[in-house]
Amino acid sequence: LNKIGKNPNLVAHREEDLGSESKTINAVVNALAEQAAHASASDES
Repeated sequence: LNKIGKNPNLVAHREEDLGSESKTINAVVNALAEQAAHASASDES
């Protein structure tokens, strides 16, 4: 906690990293969801 108080930049950078990670994860999840949707649609026809 002391380090965070002395260097707020560390916290800011960490939040940026988490933001980019969540965007990447969302992109992967969306891609997998689309693939699953296409797969199930082709199975039904």
